[in-house]
Amino acid sequence: MISVVVSWRDRVELRRALPHMIGEVESVAGELIIVNFGGRQDLLDEQLSAVKASDPVRILEVKGREFFNKAAAHNLGVASARQDTLFFCDCDILLGAGTLKKLYGALTSSPDSFVTLAGVTETDRNSRQARHIVRFGYELRIKGADGRELRIVDHEEDADTGARQAPGLLMVRGSHFLETKGYNSQLDGWGWEDQDMIS
Repeated sequence: MISVVVSWRDRVELRRALPHMIGEVESVAGELIIVNFGGRQDLLDEQLSAVKASDPVRILEVKGREFFNKAAAHNLGVASARQDTLFFCDCDILLGAGTLKKLYGALTSSPDSFVTLAGVTETDRNSRQARHIVRFGYELRIKGADGRELRIVDHEEDADTGARQAPGLLMVRGSHFLETKGYNSQLDGWGWEDQDMIS
């Protein structure tokens, strides 16, 4: 039903997030594709040490890349996906029970849409013991060449709950993803690939 694509390069957070991801993928009879985009094999093996042969996890190795490119990693993950629905997830996200089923339900009830999460929790909180600021965020307004306007609201981590919004964690039909020709891997800078895909 769902192919979950996770791009990875030398991130130790995957070990803690992986059991949550596997549980969610199993609950929807899906698959988890981890795209190792130029990361250290020994470090990935450590992160995957608890994965059983029966777990629905596949590893896609992309070697010889000097720099990490999340957009290219996502596109390569899709190229090997076996399911008709795609979910792009970061390697440090703790997926709550029922998350994929809820997202899939929302996607199927609105066939011309994509779905994202209103809030997620990461393996490690980002807040830096701030005394006054308890949450920060931004609103991005985009206007396309076709005249359409888009507003993306993103609140970064809430210091009290540890949750943040996650517009880049995207569930979409595979056919719709292919119509967009995938992520733009030529974009530079953190986050632009997500905003471009949403647009």
